[in-house]
Amino acid sequence: MLKQLADSPPSPAKIKSLRRQFGDDLSRDLLTAASLQRKAREKFGVGTWWVTEKSLQQATPWQVARVKSQWFADLSVYDLCNGIGGDTLQLAGRGPVVGIDSDRRLVSMAAANLGARSTAAVVCADVRLYPMFPWAAIHIDPDRRSDGRRSSRPESYSPSWSEVCELVGKSPAALIKLAPAASLDRSNLPESHCVFISLRGSVREQSLLLGNVRENFLAIHGLPADLGQSALIVDRDGHQTVFAPSVPSDIPADIDDSPGEFMIDPDAAIRAAGLTDAFAIQYGLSTLGGPAGFLTLATNAPPPKELAITERVLWIGSSDDRQLRRELRLRDFYPQRIKSRGVEFDPARLQKRLRNCGEQPITLWIGRNGPRQYAVITDG
Repeated sequence: MLKQLADSPPSPAKIKSLRRQFGDDLSRDLLTAASLQRKAREKFGVGTWWVTEKSLQQATPWQVARVKSQWFADLSVYDLCNGIGGDTLQLAGRGPVVGIDSDRRLVSMAAANLGARSTAAVVCADVRLYPMFPWAAIHIDPDRRSDGRRSSRPESYSPSWSEVCELVGKSPAALIKLAPAASLDRSNLPESHCVFISLRGSVREQSLLLGNVRENFLAIHGLPADLGQSALIVDRDGHQTVFAPSVPSDIPADIDDSPGEFMIDPDAAIRAAGLTDAFAIQYGLSTLGGPAGFLTLATNAPPPKELAITERVLWIGSSDDRQLRRELRLRDFYPQRIKSRGVEFDPARLQKRLRNCGEQPITLWIGRNGPRQYAVITDG
């Protein structure tokens, strides 16, 4: 029925028939899920998926979920607070998993999404009270308040942060899914590794890895045992690239007065992990206006394209609107992309104003270096 509704939008008469047949609540869920199938397939892949607007926003994209599932190897896993089953689906693809959530409606949807997978089961229960085997691994997403909304404040989590620590402390392997902005007290946890994960240039989560999950992650990427933080970049096909600092993250990089041969913007996961300075030092780059600004390179080879946007500088000057317009027209350029840091303006509005300046697409970078605001044109 859901696939049929997704493929062919229902008429008013069909909607009335659905309400008579299934009642208001189920028919509403059917119609909502049907209207969201395009977005659901972008997040979960090919298939027909039971989702709500909120649960779809909160669910882990398949690319990120699949990467994380590899760190559990063939362990049996409890997926706690599993929602509609985005992570559960990928965990089921590599071994046994039991999803547990206290929301009966979401549990029903997760069960439908998992289908007849023999490696997966879902249970409606309070994760704090459910009896779990002590030898099994845990994946938990506590980043919701008791009203079901997201929060980056640990004191608002449900289960609470202290309860999360107690749960994962009983397991030999665990992954805690957290909001990118969450700042946590890890004093009640065993040794951990924090990895910030981005997809298509946007940070999706930070994952706190413990026990065997941490060890597996470090082993897969050949990272040192004492590494505390890293960034993981995932592309639309699910391929992954890790950045692990070779220098302490609190060492400041060199600051340059003006852009060099290249303008460089590290991936959002590197910035979110607080590793911009370490990234700059590792690849011989300088910062413009400190680690919150863009990076630049005067000579040598640029960093790997998987880790940063790197473009060759064509022009450097003032960000004054008249001068920008004059330079763009002179060179027959228009900004197909505008990147800004440390300045306040509407990039979309500026892009619209400058669209008619030329025919060749470029990237326009606008930033601040001390009190001075600058503009850079690169080859895009």
